[in-house]
Amino acid sequence: MLSEQFVTATETSEKPVTSSISKDVGIHLHEFKPAYSLKSGFKKSSTPPNCLAVSSTHIFAAQSNKAVLHVYSRDRGNQEAVVPFPERIHSVEFVGSDGGAGVLALGTDGGRVILWEVHTGRQVTTPPSHLQEVTTLAADPARNILLSGSSDSKVHVWSMLALLSFTTPPTDYANSSSDRALLHTFSNHRAGITAILTGHSCSQSNIAVSTSKNSDCMMWDYHTGDLLRTFVLSAAPISLALDPCDRACYVGFEDGSIQLIDFFKTSSFHDTGLQEQALQVAPIQPPSSDHLLYPPESKSSPALCIAVVHEGNFIVSGHLDGQICAWDVATRNCVRLTNVYAPVTNVLMLPLSGLPAMTSSSLKLHQVIKPRYDSSYSKPKVTSTDVGSSTVPYNYAISAQFPSTLPHSAATKPSATTSLFSAALSNLSFPSSLLSYPSQDTNSSLQIDHSVSNNPALETENARLRSTVSALEEKQNAMWQKMVQLRSDKVRMEEAAEKRAKREWKAMESKRKRVQMKKETKKGRRKPDHGPKEDGSLQSDGSSVGSAPSSSDLNEDSSVQLTSSDEDMEDNSASVDRRGGEGEAANMNEMEENSG
Repeated sequence: MLSEQFVTATETSEKPVTSSISKDVGIHLHEFKPAYSLKSGFKKSSTPPNCLAVSSTHIFAAQSNKAVLHVYSRDRGNQEAVVPFPERIHSVEFVGSDGGAGVLALGTDGGRVILWEVHTGRQVTTPPSHLQEVTTLAADPARNILLSGSSDSKVHVWSMLALLSFTTPPTDYANSSSDRALLHTFSNHRAGITAILTGHSCSQSNIAVSTSKNSDCMMWDYHTGDLLRTFVLSAAPISLALDPCDRACYVGFEDGSIQLIDFFKTSSFHDTGLQEQALQVAPIQPPSSDHLLYPPESKSSPALCIAVVHEGNFIVSGHLDGQICAWDVATRNCVRLTNVYAPVTNVLMLPLSGLPAMTSSSLKLHQVIKPRYDSSYSKPKVTSTDVGSSTVPYNYAISAQFPSTLPHSAATKPSATTSLFSAALSNLSFPSSLLSYPSQDTNSSLQIDHSVSNNPALETENARLRSTVSALEEKQNAMWQKMVQLRSDKVRMEEAAEKRAKREWKAMESKRKRVQMKKETKKGRRKPDHGPKEDGSLQSDGSSVGSAPSSSDLNEDSSVQLTSSDEDMEDNSASVDRRGGEGEAANMNEMEENSG
């Protein structure tokens, strides 16, 4: 069944709440068609005007007089996260896809615009380009342009691609005049901006509508900054809504009434349309007959927010006294839907649900990633050598999920209804249709059909070019061979150096062991011998004279005794050899004397 829903946000009321319908509930989900009903609510939220944004998976609500943003999950129906920011937030706008992944733009108290990628956590901050707080934000349907309005009466037009670029910073912080993301500034208003909206077209002729506290409403081309229409209003507008077909806009006032502004009522639409030069200069005052008055039987309450349904025949308005009303554009009748007993500051229409031709998104955001407060994201330092190069951080990752199972298809050429990206995403391997193989014959591209031209000079030039290409190919092949040889030599030298280092290490290790053994041997030789004292008393080690040594003493001195015994044996053998030699010499002398 086709259904149409909208979301409202309230701000904390100074009066005590007497009804339980809005007790501790700040965000409500309503169903408008087929029959009105209050579906659900989210607690703990106090949202000022222009500070509510809704995606297909989450609700983002900036808190009043706080530098805090509340994130609610629509699937789970609870509060998911509380995100703090360095400055108070005065406006919020979501720029993203149907799956919930995208960028959340926030206007701060210091005149800055913060871009938060909810699916990666990346945060980009512009310099304080506005002199006062950013009161309203708007993005075009193509998600390429972002408009920021401030209390300083200026409207800046930003390029989303330049703001989110990794290679080009949003601005040079040392020289604000070199801002590359700021396309131009619309400065026709003379008071603070209260609301900005863009048309529903993705073409280059799309329009923007802005209102200010100077009781005026202007329609202009945000691509060029040219003013198209100026409408003079009876009072200062506080809310704005645009017709689904961009035929008119609706403005809310302090007295609770709504003014209809028809863009083409006083122009020859079939001839020149919005480009009529006479109407671009002269201000236009809408007729009083197009004024939708608040019901006279009730006390007037300011229309803090308004929205137009998808058919364009009804207007939903939220008022300061908590009333939520539906206005019939054709009959000018007002019907009260409900009362939440708190100032209704924001109302947003949700996309239609139940259409059979609607297609689901390929990615779905399950949980937001909180902003990363890193200087490399907010103030990228890009030098002249980095321009045009990829400077994506190594930890840049997307957190999302696939809502359904990816189809597995063969590596065939994608059909007319399938994009190349979808084919590459669903294939088991890289599709062959996206690969380009180089030709085996490098000279095939240089072959010329000589039958086309018989110009001798052209043939001579072609021959010279072919010879030049052949010479370059030979040099290239020689260079490649030399590089291969150098790489092999490098590997061989590294292996030889490694083997030599291992041999030297082994030699040093063996030498160290020999030196250590010699030191231990010398230490054993110099060990003092504890002999008996003259008086026959106990020795210093506690053993008596003539007593047998203990087993511990034998174990400790075993190596020393063995060494000493070996040395004594060598000395004895040497003395025996000497004595034996002397005896033999004496015997020989005695025998000679006897024979004589």
